[in-house]
Amino acid sequence: MPGTRQRNALAALRAREAEKRAAQSAADKARAAAERNHGRRAPSLSHTCLLSSCVKEYADAVGDPFKPHAACLPVGICLPSAPLSTFVKGIVTIGTNGYGYVAMQPAGMMATGGGPLKKGVTFTDAAYTPVLTSNQGTAGTTSVDSNTPFAYADIGAGAAGTDEWGFRVYAAGLRVRYTGSELNKAGSVVGLVQPANGGWGASTNIDSILSHDDAHVTDCSRKWHSITWTPVRPDEYEYVTKTSVFDTLESGVGCMLIQISGIAGETYAFEAWAHAEVIGAMARGKAHRMSDPIGGPAVMEAASSEGRGGVENPARAVKDILRNAARNVASYSSTRASAEAERLVTAAGASTVDYLINRVRGTSSAARLEL
Repeated sequence: MPGTRQRNALAALRAREAEKRAAQSAADKARAAAERNHGRRAPSLSHTCLLSSCVKEYADAVGDPFKPHAACLPVGICLPSAPLSTFVKGIVTIGTNGYGYVAMQPAGMMATGGGPLKKGVTFTDAAYTPVLTSNQGTAGTTSVDSNTPFAYADIGAGAAGTDEWGFRVYAAGLRVRYTGSELNKAGSVVGLVQPANGGWGASTNIDSILSHDDAHVTDCSRKWHSITWTPVRPDEYEYVTKTSVFDTLESGVGCMLIQISGIAGETYAFEAWAHAEVIGAMARGKAHRMSDPIGGPAVMEAASSEGRGGVENPARAVKDILRNAARNVASYSSTRASAEAERLVTAAGASTVDYLINRVRGTSSAARLEL
């Protein structure tokens, strides 16, 4: 009968639909279980909840040092300090043999009047003939102070501490971009921060820089090519209050070096920035600073993992540093929570065992049966 065939077809269709729904439900459950156990995407981390304001300001300065900042170094002992951002802008010219460079020492950016060998930035002009770096004062090079208002002679000096000042640098950056003719746009740019923040010596050439695995090499272009500096040595976390310490930090050509190869006479614009906390009687506008024993090391580790060369997109660098630092803090917090939970469980377990032993040691058989 047609009615019977129709009912049978409808029943078969419903059965197939039920099988599909069951299969889909099983697949959804399996996918959900897999996500829970293996592939679940971590929830987004809130930088606001995990990182303090001083840490976020420090991350912004490290990721994008090419603008004024009022941050601090969020580790160690933090004294009331005033922010100081200094810079030098200029033109570096490729010398007669197709080589030029610009070098920077962050500590040297803090003080003026330190003598010809203690300037913050050194760069070449068109008369430079060597194909390697030279000491400050060499013919064909220009060494300049930054626009800092503080003098070298006043570091830790003054009668009865009335005219003294000190500092510690927390971030710095150096970048160049081609400004010559389009016809002669050729060559390469090699940038590197000395791994231990010591000064590059004279007679450093491009080949010796390229022997370092973290050297940053780019083609000649009108985009900015950048390298950034962060503290890496324990003494760099302390305030510089003696000229002798300043002299140690300001050694060699500079720890930040960008070397350029190309056609003689072509030019590159450069910017050198350094940021520090200033303490002492001469520092004006001091404010309370905060140390973050958890967030500080986390953001410093995240900044070092991002590398100190090739920062082509500062805004992205800041975002990456904050995200990785937040993950470091979350991981640390999770580890502490797990350790605390394990301690509590262990303590509770020990208490339970002691309770049971005491019950078993009782003379009453009824007490034993209660167990």
